[in-house]
Amino acid sequence: MTWKERVRPIWVAWAIALAGAVFFAALAVQRHNAFLTTAFDLGNYDQAVWNTARGRPFRLTNIPGVTTRLAHHVEPILLLIAPIYWVWSDPRALLVLQSALAMLGAVPAYRVARRHLGHEWAALAFPLAWVLFPALERALLFDFHAVALAPLFLAAAFDALDEGRDRRFALFAALAASTKEEIGFLVALMGLYALVVQRRRRFGLVTMALGAGWSFVAIDVITPRFSPKGEHVFLSYYEGLGDGFTGLVITALTKPWVIVRRALEGGAIPYLAALMAPVAFLSLLAPHVVLIASPSLAVNLLSSYEPMRTLEGYHYPSPIVPFVVLGASVGLAILARGAAAVARRQGWRGDLRRHTVVVGALVVVIASLLYHRSRGATPLAAGFEWPQVTEHHRIGERIIARIPPEAAVSAQWRLNPHVSQRERVYQYPDVRDAEYILLDVTINSWPQHPNDLYRDVQALLAGEWGVVAAQDGWLLLRRGSGQKALPDEFYDFARAPNATPSVPLDVQFGNALRLVGLDVEDRPDGVQTTMYWERTGELPAVGPVRLWPYYFSPSDGRVLEDTSQRPLVEALWYPPERWKQGELVRVRTLPWPVPEPFGFAVSVRAGDVWLAPTVKQADRPALYLPEGGVWVWTRPQPERGAAVQGPWSLETEPAPTVLERVTVPKAPVRAGTAYTVTLQWRAGGPTSVPLTVFTQLLDGNGRLVAQHDGPPAGGLRPTNDWRPGELIADPHVISLPNTLTPGTYRLIVGLYDGQTGRRVPAPGPNNAIQVTEVRVEG
Repeated sequence: MTWKERVRPIWVAWAIALAGAVFFAALAVQRHNAFLTTAFDLGNYDQAVWNTARGRPFRLTNIPGVTTRLAHHVEPILLLIAPIYWVWSDPRALLVLQSALAMLGAVPAYRVARRHLGHEWAALAFPLAWVLFPALERALLFDFHAVALAPLFLAAAFDALDEGRDRRFALFAALAASTKEEIGFLVALMGLYALVVQRRRRFGLVTMALGAGWSFVAIDVITPRFSPKGEHVFLSYYEGLGDGFTGLVITALTKPWVIVRRALEGGAIPYLAALMAPVAFLSLLAPHVVLIASPSLAVNLLSSYEPMRTLEGYHYPSPIVPFVVLGASVGLAILARGAAAVARRQGWRGDLRRHTVVVGALVVVIASLLYHRSRGATPLAAGFEWPQVTEHHRIGERIIARIPPEAAVSAQWRLNPHVSQRERVYQYPDVRDAEYILLDVTINSWPQHPNDLYRDVQALLAGEWGVVAAQDGWLLLRRGSGQKALPDEFYDFARAPNATPSVPLDVQFGNALRLVGLDVEDRPDGVQTTMYWERTGELPAVGPVRLWPYYFSPSDGRVLEDTSQRPLVEALWYPPERWKQGELVRVRTLPWPVPEPFGFAVSVRAGDVWLAPTVKQADRPALYLPEGGVWVWTRPQPERGAAVQGPWSLETEPAPTVLERVTVPKAPVRAGTAYTVTLQWRAGGPTSVPLTVFTQLLDGNGRLVAQHDGPPAGGLRPTNDWRPGELIADPHVISLPNTLTPGTYRLIVGLYDGQTGRRVPAPGPNNAIQVTEVRVEG
């Protein structure tokens, strides 16, 4: 017996689905343990399910002005989920359930592929594509949402419809429709599929009526009944498309061009391209399948709310993914049948249909892996990191355990789902009648500014609130407590006794403070710099001490980012006046995008006096800046090529523009490759009209062989917006033709008016700057 006889493909499909379920359940739970889940929406769902399990269906207090989940969404499936809380009452149960059910959708995806392709092993490409689909994976890692359960039910419903199992279809269609109010429209379109494709008139019409009827009732009757506004709370996202939900439908039916234009403005083309890429665009061959998801596509692409138009990172694409994967397998079957028909007409031998199926399945696997590599959420993806549960998190769990289970609590957004199993829970700064407030000052304080959070806590402690527990940045307050002072262990989050900075420094400010090092980290939300300080003496008695780090441009000294709007959280709560002699204190900037290249400088101010800095390292020059600042570090720039130095002046109006430097590849280049040229302009000021940059390669006879024309920085820095004296980095990629013969070519650069074609006067023949020679090898 061969291995093919011993191993059945359906078992492999189940194994793929179960592996995905186990992995994403574990990852989602780990994210929760690391306090990466939020009130929106794990805390909201957890409280609603917890209340439902106790006889208070959909009860919710986590959103101001809302008392029931029905005010936002109609999700009857929560009634079926609630009994799980009789056995395991924990928000992690929702995360496990969501991951398990969503990943099990890979099995009906396999069944549909096997049926249409007629090849059991090739069909396994589609459960693999399902499990590796980044949009679905990211939905599972964005807290919990009932609609993230829909992929399994929708795929199972389509599988049953495809197989003619009407009762099974009805079961899974009803479950799908119970996950969110819009899903009934997808069920209705499956009815249209039955009517048009399967030619089942009665079944199709009944399904269309029931599916669309349910969604109309849910959106236009149930939600407005419970919403404080008297209408669906999210209709504001579709302003300009009609008056209310009925008006939106009328606009779609009578003015479809308005809908199409709004979708295109919302990024429909790149959204759809990224949606189809993991399955090698095969879904385009089966539009009758993919268009079943058109209601959810419309909900996302017509919305003015940016997250809904974001493919990976939120739950909104969940109902769309099944029909992309199912459509890909149906599309491959259509392609294979077409190939077989061509083979028969041409008299070719061999089973071209089967070969097309096998090759197509391999292409799907490769496309899934390649797309997953850059956007996925497993160890196969670049940059994957397993969330770490630290001692800081364990301290938080111990503090949370001190809150009585029946007490009303107000907690920050990332702490909220850890205390949401109670009748009254609020998201701070919404306090209402809360008896306890739970805070962690080390995390993102959204929706409050860090300064506002600090002032609020001072006001609370000055009033009727007092401290129950405070350690390592965690703070538990209770109404009526008499303890007003924060204990010393609260400030442990700012202490780093064993730190070893990656950039060691020795910069003394006056006799009081010493900067001993830096860590600079590139995060998804920007650059964050951690400074390590030591108090070395008495602080001047002239006023409060303020640390003032900032990023600046090394070329012209412009401040790129400082702490005027984004304060140093550690120094806010634990200012230098509180520091103990000799202790090492960690102070971090808030993450923020900083343009390259940048330097990092620090000033220290006591009252109105800047403390004089002294750089003590013998190998580091003392580079002092205005207002008591000292330049302590510059990010090393990777060597991208050889620099050809100018300057060359171009006679732009109203002031000349200078091309200061051109960076070109060091090594010789080859025909058929890309040649990247980076220009560095120093602006004379805004030009009267936007100018176009040309970069050209000329052969020995002066003939043009390759070029790239375009606005500076790909259109991001038009010349009519340039400020006097600023530097603009301007890359251009010249594609060298495959037919380019080996030899030496000349690179010329210049500017011209895109409307008239007239070149700006420049120092060279034909108003073109002769930059350098380029050697092209064979």
